[in-house]
This record gives sequence, C-alpha cells and structure tokens, in this order.
Amino acid sequence: MSLNVALIGAGAWGIRILAALLELNECSVVGVSDPAADALRRAVGLGARGVALNDLLGSTGVDALFIASPPALHAEHALLALRAGKHVFVEKPMALRIEDAERLAAEAAKRSLVISVGHILLYHPIADAVGAALADSRLGELTRWWSERSGSPGRRRSEDAWWTLGPHDVALMFHLLGPPRQLWAKRFGVGADNRVECGFWFDSGVQACIRVCTDGSFEGRAVRLEGTQAEFEVTDCGTSIEACWRASSQEPVLMTKPVENPLRAEIAAFLHAVKEGCRIPTEATAGVEVTRILELGDLSAKRGAPISLASQGIDQNVRNAAPSWARSVGFRLRL
Repeated sequence: MSLNVALIGAGAWGIRILAALLELNECSVVGVSDPAADALRRAVGLGARGVALNDLLGSTGVDALFIASPPALHAEHALLALRAGKHVFVEKPMALRIEDAERLAAEAAKRSLVISVGHILLYHPIADAVGAALADSRLGELTRWWSERSGSPGRRRSEDAWWTLGPHDVALMFHLLGPPRQLWAKRFGVGADNRVECGFWFDSGVQACIRVCTDGSFEGRAVRLEGTQAEFEVTDCGTSIEACWRASSQEPVLMTKPVENPLRAEIAAFLHAVKEGCRIPTEATAGVEVTRILELGDLSAKRGAPISLASQGIDQNVRNAAPSWARSVGFRLRL
C-alpha cells in the first residue's frame, strides 16, 4: 500500500525531505505548501504540486503530513495536522515548550495516529556504533559520555545552537542512556553565533556532557565514551564515520564505515510505522522527553544553576558536587 503524503515547508531542509520522499516507492507526494514563492518554486521544480495549507489539511486524500516549517511553527502545524486526522512527521525540535510537546503526544494518542520527530541521528551509523560500544565488554562500565556538534557560523539570526543542534545529541543520549537525573547548562554568545555546554547526571552514576556551537569555537561532530576498561570514540566525517577503541595496554583499534542516507531511513521507518502500527525510536514520547531536556537546559542556563528533572527545581547539592570537567568552560572532546 502506497501512502499519500504532503509537505509543509520547503526551505533548505524541507526540500531535502521532499527529494527523499520522491525517491521512495512507499509513498506518493500529493502536495507541498510554503508561503515563500521561491521555496515553493524549488519544490515544483522537483515535480511536486503547490497546494494551500488549508487544502492539504482538509483533503481526505492525504494520509500523512511532513512538517519542516520554521521551529516556532512546528507545534502549531503538527496539532492542525493531527486534528485533521493525519499522521505526522515533524522536524526537530518537536516543539519549543514542553506543554506543546505533551499536547501533541496526547492528541496523537487520542486519535491513534503516529507522530514521529526528526531525530535523524538515531538513524545514522553513529547511533549503531555507540549502541554497540555500550554493549561491548571491552568498554567495561560506562562512566562518562561526551558529545559535541558544530554548525556553520552566521546561521539565521532566529536560530540557536541548543535548539538547532542540541536535539540530535540529546535524542541519542536519551535513547541509549534514558532520562538524566539533573542537568546544568551554560550559554555563551547570543543570536546566531552561540555555544551551549550542558552537563548531565544519571542515577547510574554516569556523567555526560553535550557541547554544541554555531560560533566557530570548535569544529566536529563526535561522541566519546569513557569506560572503566577502555574509551570509544566515533566521529562523523560526512560520507563516513571513523571509530576508535583505546585501552591503556593496547594499540588503538580503528574502524571506518560509510554513511548512506539516514534521512531516507528515518522517513522509511515513519512510513512503515504508519502502515504496520509498529514502534519507532523517534515516536512522540521520546520527542516529549527531548523537548523537556531542551527546555530545562534553557532554564538552567538562565538561572546559572543545575536543574532536577524530577522536581524541575534547583538542586544545590549537585551544584556543589559538580566535578571540574562540568564547571570548566574549556572541557571538550580529545579529537
């Protein structure tokens, strides 16, 4: 069965979603909506048909809507789509407020609809590599998780490193480690050129750090795990990933794996979930928790203190116990 799908938002990322949809046999693109004439013209150039948003929402011939509008409109457009009876694929972030994310999840559940969030890193070879390393006896017990991700300096002034880049690594960390107990974020810079560094504490004793930037202060996309017996590091090189095991008594073990098309894999998983009713790692419940972590990271940075995810209150004990790697603004991956 081929699904009829439509796209809301044909900007830089939306046009990539459209290209991936047009390559898949599992669906037919029946329309694209975007108020910007240039964006819509690009979509039409790929073979899509421009359709007004209200017409897409009201059409009985649309099974699912892909939402790639600006982040401030994600929740609004997703809610409209769900209330119109459409399955939803919404780009990250799912919403900019936890209340909106929870509303979307509740609406999808009430109507027995699938909602998937564009946490593309979960379909990237990095996710497989990190998951396999966590299960590998060579690592021993995990003690620390480090990740960093840089974007291009001078991005649009409405973009923020934490909300634009952070969802990737937060989603991966949450998927593999579960929810943290506390977090503490620090923000450097304003506008399009900024950097955020966030430390996390887990009930298991694991500590984690995520760094994201659009200010050019560092370059790279990588995850490093520190265990009681070894370290594992994986780097995104664009068309491939490079992974390395390091143990004090052994020579480093290097591995390389090509990156195929994680966006296509992510979309195919959503379409399969719509058809078969199966679970996917990017479903609404995960999107809600990632939004919660992002929003509380913002709150922590504003307050200049740790936040407990359980109580959403400041935990002074964690602040006093914060190790030097979390207190320092200079901590970073050894790449």
